[in-house]
Amino acid sequence: MIKNKLYNIQLQIINKKTYNKFSQKILSQKMSEWDMPIYVPKNQQNKPQQIQQSKEAQQNHYQQTNKSKVQYIPKVQAQKNEDLEEKKVNIDQLDQQKNVQTQKNKNLRFFDVAANLGSSQFAGFYKGKKFHENDVKDVIQRANEGGCDRLLLSASNLKDAKECYQISQMSDKFYCTVGLHPAKANEADQNTNNYFNQLDGLIQKYGKKCVAVGECGLDYDRLFCSKKDVQLKVFEAHFNLSEKHQLPLYLHSRNSREDFLNILQKNKKRFTNGLVHSYTGGIAELEELLQEGLYISINALTFKHKKDYEVVKRIPLDRIMIETDAPYCKIKPSDDGFSLLTSEEPQFIKKEKYQKGFFIQGRNEPYFVREVSQMLSAVLEKDEYEIAEQCYQNSLKFFNIQE
Repeated sequence: MIKNKLYNIQLQIINKKTYNKFSQKILSQKMSEWDMPIYVPKNQQNKPQQIQQSKEAQQNHYQQTNKSKVQYIPKVQAQKNEDLEEKKVNIDQLDQQKNVQTQKNKNLRFFDVAANLGSSQFAGFYKGKKFHENDVKDVIQRANEGGCDRLLLSASNLKDAKECYQISQMSDKFYCTVGLHPAKANEADQNTNNYFNQLDGLIQKYGKKCVAVGECGLDYDRLFCSKKDVQLKVFEAHFNLSEKHQLPLYLHSRNSREDFLNILQKNKKRFTNGLVHSYTGGIAELEELLQEGLYISINALTFKHKKDYEVVKRIPLDRIMIETDAPYCKIKPSDDGFSLLTSEEPQFIKKEKYQKGFFIQGRNEPYFVREVSQMLSAVLEKDEYEIAEQCYQNSLKFFNIQE
């Protein structure tokens, strides 16, 4: 009875033209249980095979037909395809250039020829008040991470010279100077000979670590610190040290153009060479100094105003060096040269909220000598790697340092 009903249902489905794979599957399962033959209409018996054959025939016909046909692409689409292909090529070229520049950045190296790491700011003192621990080691680590692997620690007096020497002992690539800054010339006013005998002793003691005599010179912007006649007397005394030890002079000049040049010319045969560090003078004064064979060192102050860019362009590439003069002379967003920077400024914190490993707001560090290099290369419209390496080699040559 049940078998007959199922058979009738199958016939009804077929008669109503509702035959499909789903109904066939159910009926097949049930009817196979009772060994009943499954009825399949004649028009459906070869249908799957016919469909497959029809699809294959259509595919073969399409392939044969398109062998002799050229694919039609509208002009607009064709132009878009060409633009995309050209853009892809340009992107590939840009990626290659970036890879080359990245490699150059990895090879960038700097010699900061004015790092005052003996300053009280690196010991945590600001205007006599202590805000944080001594972070000189962190400062040096950041400098190395920024590519600055050589430092010249410039001394301003006897005490500073001793501190600079101690710091220079931290690396074979750190060096120091010995001398008396014009703003502190009063320290040697009463007994100049005795004071300079002590400086002489330090130079002998420090050996190859001491690569220059100074910082010395004239600073008429600070006559309130040391009088003019005292500055002149102390400046002259440095030539004895330079001549005795055959070391170059590490020079300082502010608003003292005529007297500064006269003293240099008067003692021309008593010193091997000189570096005018942190130069802020004009073109005329620069040409006079260059005629004397002197080298010039610049920092961020040189790029404070666009009008001073012309001065930079007059310095020969084989006689220029870069420096930070840290902790002073940090470039500011309000300075014209700030727009020339190609690297992002790191995060700063105030000295009152000091945290180990962070840059102190308003305090310069040797790490930022790279910014001086960036501004210099931008003004000269030259490759940054070329400029950095040229300044590096100039520094080695001037201070008679072997790599």
